Amino acid sequence: MGWAGHDRRQQALDAILARVAGSERYRLRATDHPEIIGVFDGVDDLLNEAESRWLVLTELAQEEPATAPVPPPALMRILVTAGRIPPQHRVEAPLPAQRAAVAATAKDLDGIH
Repeated sequence: MGWAGHDRRQQALDAILARVAGSERYRLRATDHPEIIGVFDGVDDLLNEAESRWLVLTELAQEEPATAPVPPPALMRILVTAGRIPPQHRVEAPLPAQRAAVAATAKDLDGIH
């Protein structure tokens, strides 16, 4: 992808980030991006961004409150089975013991996109 395409993607992501409001916010990380990709206003925005980038989701942590666990298994199943994420990709939920660490890591990395 050339610089122009990268700039358009960044502008689109910035527009999503500018809309973030309320408590249903999620932070997303993917295997092909070592950095945290963004914070999304609700699950639909998150899924749309994941679809557009064909992401393999490895961490999906609810951002607020900071102590919230990763989304429940039902949401993880939706990501896989509702046709929103390509079937060859998989979603990995952290083990219960790792949930607090995932949320803390996401909070520590705030501002890295």
